[in-house]
Amino acid sequence: MSAITDLSALALAERIRHGSLTAVGAVEAYLERIAGVDPEVAAYVTVLAGRARAEAVTRDTEARSGRWRGPLHGVPVAVKDLIQIEGVPLTAGSSFLGSEPSRETATVVRRLEAAGAIVLGTTTLHEFALGMTSLNPHGRTPRNPWRLDRVAGGSSGGSAVAVAARLAAGAVGTDTGGSIRIPAALCGVVGLKPTFGRISRAGVLPLSGSFDTVGPITRSVTDAALFLGVMAGVDPADPASRDVPVDAYIEQVARVRPNLRVGRLVGPFFEADLDPVASRAVDDAARVCVEAGFTVRPVLLRTPEEAGWAQVTLLLAEAAVYHRDAYPGMRERYGRDVRALLDQGEEVTSAMRSEARGVQSRVTAELSDAFGEVDLLLGPAQPAGAPRLADADPQGSAWPQVRRLLGRFSRLYNLAGLPAIVLPSGLTDEGLPVAVQLAADRFREGTLLGCARVIEQALGWPAKG
Repeated sequence: MSAITDLSALALAERIRHGSLTAVGAVEAYLERIAGVDPEVAAYVTVLAGRARAEAVTRDTEARSGRWRGPLHGVPVAVKDLIQIEGVPLTAGSSFLGSEPSRETATVVRRLEAAGAIVLGTTTLHEFALGMTSLNPHGRTPRNPWRLDRVAGGSSGGSAVAVAARLAAGAVGTDTGGSIRIPAALCGVVGLKPTFGRISRAGVLPLSGSFDTVGPITRSVTDAALFLGVMAGVDPADPASRDVPVDAYIEQVARVRPNLRVGRLVGPFFEADLDPVASRAVDDAARVCVEAGFTVRPVLLRTPEEAGWAQVTLLLAEAAVYHRDAYPGMRERYGRDVRALLDQGEEVTSAMRSEARGVQSRVTAELSDAFGEVDLLLGPAQPAGAPRLADADPQGSAWPQVRRLLGRFSRLYNLAGLPAIVLPSGLTDEGLPVAVQLAADRFREGTLLGCARVIEQALGWPAKG
């Protein structure tokens, strides 16, 4: 059965459509692997075995009658435990939520299920998605499948682990300051943060309304395109949702413009203090782009450091307001690191918010100018491989530095609301994944995915078995 869990989501869907595999067979293969592997890696909060089996029977019945729901018919997926599923408790990694089942299903889950996907369960995360390691004092802490003593990254750590360890064919995460791309990069899988407003957040527990973004974590760029095509689209239930046509991403992956202009990010912020393998990965990705016929030129941004400050300031200020209003009197129930960050958010003044919004305007303008000259920006996804769990412990002195390093390259694109993707591109001397990151202008996910696929074909590798 393990061969089934080695398949990409696209290949799995094609086998089910052609009749060489059933949805029941796919679900059983994944449930068997979850039973054997998840006790070690802790990707799941709740495994919905009975629900998944029932849905698989329904998908196979539909298939026999010629009814195909969509491109993910029968494909088993995982969903971050920050996203509502009717009848399933939502804990958000906290100590005080989860006593009651959700009363509705988030738009993104409904769209996945309407396209035929089967939800295997909900995945572990950093408490309330406010962190980058997924170390959780209240529940299960996901472990990096490449080295169990290393962090999975956060906050969507369980979703990345589920895909990397072949415990789901794809997963849903959220990205407010890097929470899809950080764990994807550290776990050696593909993580896509779409344009802000591209995917509905209705039914997703808020963290920061200015930045919360839903996206897929997958085993390949093509699978990311497949998931995005299903998940994207305007939703009246989400005021931030944008009414922009959804492109045929799965086709755009295979049809890349030959004259793409790629800007390689240069300067100390993007080039200093990198693991040699992480630096070489960007070199290799740039070389692949040149060999593909793309133009590659250096791009020096003036604002990435202040962009990080502004994004953190606004995120924490909004998170503090939400948590103060939603969960009054619960301060002592939060973990130490999350409580400290919420306290930091409470200290943000109106003057600081105003200054941060000014920075946001300058950053957005600079990136807009850059995308007048290039189609994509290329840089590192992480400065090195995954840190040790012990170093990321919020009880220790290294925690603030670990947090700064993990968020170094992601916040820029959250602040500007731009789409960005990370894809695995090498291994450190310790055998840990490194990744490169590509970003594009608003709603240019098709271009982003197409270039990422070219790089992936030359540099990528399968998820950890």
